[in-house]
Amino acid sequence: RMDKVLWIRHEDRLACVEAGITGSALEAVLAREGYTLGMDAGESMDFSTLGGCIASKVFNGKQARYGALEEMLVEVRVATSSGLVWQNGMKDRSCGSVGRRSNGLELPGLLLGSAGCLGVITAAVVRIHPLPERLERDSLRFPNWDQGVSFLRQVGQLPRALKPAACRLLDSTELTLAQILREELIVDGGDAFGQPSSAA
Repeated sequence: RMDKVLWIRHEDRLACVEAGITGSALEAVLAREGYTLGMDAGESMDFSTLGGCIASKVFNGKQARYGALEEMLVEVRVATSSGLVWQNGMKDRSCGSVGRRSNGLELPGLLLGSAGCLGVITAAVVRIHPLPERLERDSLRFPNWDQGVSFLRQVGQLPRALKPAACRLLDSTELTLAQILREELIVDGGDAFGQPSSAA
């Protein structure tokens, strides 16, 4: 299934992860060790794999705080018709040494967004971050769209350490649709992601 975290290096905040792990499973394993990847692929976190996120260069909803996927990705292992390939000499399942190199094209950059055309991603070394001390969610209501956009621009100017991990602007139509869909799924016995709901 290729869904394991092979190692975590606390000293340099790196983890070697098999590509078949889902985003939510990866976050759960990292949280037990006091870390987060800082990845938010939206509603697909429960079923999107790390390899799929890399191959599709998925947008990270928390990139204001944790960076884009290309900033998280340090190394990849890919299965090609010639066999397994690591750019920096990593072999088998060990995820060997990791370091910055200046040797022209880098494999992670080639595979980001490649949609599987160059091979199948089997593992990756990613940067991890300490879990935040506190997690809070809040919402604000603006009288009109322009004021909401203005607020987001101001948030965008904050230093990275002060920015919220995610900030989203919804109009009333999108919010109403999301609430209707959530209510329909709860009535059918699931939560917003189709998972069994404890409230049902």
